[in-house]
Amino acid sequence: MHALATEVARSPDAAQALLMPGEAGTMSAALEEIQALIGGAEDAARLADYRNYFVYEIGMKGRDGSRTTMSSRALRGSGGEAQAPFYVAIAASLASAYYPGDRPGDENPGLGLCLLDEAFSKLDVRNSQALVDLYGAWGLQLLIAAPEDKRTTLTEVMDTIVTVYKSADLRSVRIESEHPLEAAKRALAGINPDRMGLEAFGEADPA
Repeated sequence: MHALATEVARSPDAAQALLMPGEAGTMSAALEEIQALIGGAEDAARLADYRNYFVYEIGMKGRDGSRTTMSSRALRGSGGEAQAPFYVAIAASLASAYYPGDRPGDENPGLGLCLLDEAFSKLDVRNSQALVDLYGAWGLQLLIAAPEDKRTTLTEVMDTIVTVYKSADLRSVRIESEHPLEAAKRALAGINPDRMGLEAFGEADPA
């Protein structure tokens, strides 16, 4: 097949040889290969899959002007550094799909539902909360499943938290829902060490 593409690119007249009955050689063999691929449903799907012809990459630029790619960051960075760009890419993709041609975050943009399992598992508090804010700013509504140790982090930025408890014998579950008020969110943010910065932990001035 590669030989066919190369030959046709070199000489467009070579494509006419495919129409000649009884034509033998590389061109004929390539045509038979193509017909065999199209004849099978699985192979036809493989031919139609654009991912077999294009390579997509996300470029990232740091504040200092340095540039890298998401794939290289995923290989060399920490778990959080590798995970955060993927969540940004997911948000951008969903916002484009839900609101083509519209500005994300406009008033009453629509449902914009995004389902995530084990969300932000490798991210710290600041990055997790920043991503939740980003999704909201782009008109996306998050419905996420997360472990218990993420409760404090997410309580500051989520509107509803549903907790599912399993019974000791695993035969039943109990479900409780909470709706944190804005005052509670502000209070939690005020005592969150990750939001205070290093200055908050310095020695107090003598009285």
